[in-house]
Parts: sequence; structure tokens; C-alpha cells
Amino acid sequence: MAVNKEILVQTAGKIAGELVASMQLRNTGEVVESFNEVFNRVLIAMDTKLETKDSKTTKGGRQVPIISQDGLKSRLDDALRAGSAVTTSTFQV
Repeated sequence: MAVNKEILVQTAGKIAGELVASMQLRNTGEVVESFNEVFNRVLIAMDTKLETKDSKTTKGGRQVPIISQDGLKSRLDDALRAGSAVTTSTFQV
């Protein structure tokens, strides 16, 4: 599982922030020091956990082809032309 490092850092920051907020520290120095410690530990724990999961390769989901707008127009035009045209001989009364 490829994980964007920025997302990993944001998630670790969110978790560390919530953990430090629950500690009810009294001064800014303690908050900053605690946040740095908790953030580093959470980031290392998450990174280690993800690296161990990366060893398994799984493939799933649907493979959806990406079609350009011109390609889509071409397919629609072909589909419209595929039907037979109405002629007067088709409707005889």
C-alpha cells in the first residue's frame, strides 16, 4: 500500500494533538515538548506498521479505462450511425 508521506504526517499530527490535549498540561513548554515526543512516536509506529503491510501485494478493484473526450464523442457518433436509417420502403401502408 503506497501511502503519501504528507497524509501520514497529517494523521500523526492529528493523533498527537488529540493525545496531548487529553493530558491537560499547564504550560506551553510542556505542551510543545509532549507534542514533539508523541508525534515522533506515533509517526514511527504508523510508518513501521505500514511497511510491514507493504510486503503483501494485493490487487483488487475494477480497472476502468480512461477515455478522452474526443474518443467518447467518436464512440457516441459510431453508436448513432450504427442504427439503420428509416426509409419509405420500411413503412408500407
